[in-house]
Amino acid sequence: MGGVRTVRLTHDYDAPPDRLWRLVTDYSSLARSCDGLLSFSGLPDGRVREGQEIDVRVRLFGRFPPQPYTMRVIACDDDAMTCLSEEKGMGVRRWRHAFAVTPLGSGSRLSEEIEIDAGPLTALYAAWARILYSRRHPRRVEMLERQAV
Repeated sequence: MGGVRTVRLTHDYDAPPDRLWRLVTDYSSLARSCDGLLSFSGLPDGRVREGQEIDVRVRLFGRFPPQPYTMRVIACDDDAMTCLSEEKGMGVRRWRHAFAVTPLGSGSRLSEEIEIDAGPLTALYAAWARILYSRRHPRRVEMLERQAV
């Protein structure tokens, strides 16, 4: 059935919060963390900024035909390390993604909440979101270990 579904995830990192924040708000790191699952064309360089509206084309698994997708950054606060975006496209009416980085001992925690409305396919997209965002975690760990961000 349709309706809205919410996916909540937390992942812990052995990296200072400011370093994790720079990684999760960097567009090239986003593309690398999704590699093999999603590929983007038209993704800007640099970091996420409040007020951005980005029209990209997204390919599922890098194989399916590219689909238009819009991402709008509603809020992005570097001091509070919080971000909120709304996205749509590829059958999704609304994909509202809120995330925050917080200190955790000598490391940090990334908390994400993704609210999805995709009509009758909402449950399927929610399952996809859980897989996609969970797969980003080990890739981010690797990026944090390999280089300073």
